[in-house]
Amino acid sequence: MGEMIGFEKFLLQEDAEYSQQLLHQNKIKVELETPKTQFDAIVGHSRDNDFFIAKIAVQCFDAAVQAIEKDLQEKGIPADYKLMEMDINELMEILEHPDQWSRFDCAGANILLKRKGGVISDKEIKAITASREQYLKSQRTIPNQNFA
Repeated sequence: MGEMIGFEKFLLQEDAEYSQQLLHQNKIKVELETPKTQFDAIVGHSRDNDFFIAKIAVQCFDAAVQAIEKDLQEKGIPADYKLMEMDINELMEILEHPDQWSRFDCAGANILLKRKGGVISDKEIKAITASREQYLKSQRTIPNQNFA
C-alpha cells in the first residue's frame, strides 16, 4: 500500500479514535500513534509529542478528506461549532491556509461556505492547496550567501 505518514494530529484521544474509526469504515488503513512522554524531573514530563497522530498512506489522503466531508454532511455541523459564525471571507481564509487548521475544520469550512452561497469547486480547492504548499516549501529554505 505504501508508507504510512501523518495525516492528522489530535490533542484528545476521543477525537483520534473517532477519526480512526471513520477512516476504517471507509476502508482506509490507519495507524494511530499515541503520545510519547518521557519523564523530565524539572518539567514533570517531556512535551515533545503530546498528540495522537493518525497515519495513512499518502495515496489515501483524498479519500480520507472525502470521508471526513461526507461524515460532516451526513451528521450535520453542530450549532455551536466554532466556524458557524464565520462569514464567507473567513471561511475562504481557512481553505486558503489549510496548514493552520485541522482537516475536519477545512471540510467544515467547505460545507459552510457552500451553504452561505460561496461558490468554490473541488478543483479550485485543490489549486489553492497546491499553491499554499508551494509557498510553504519556498519558505523552508534558508538564504545563505556562502552557498549561492
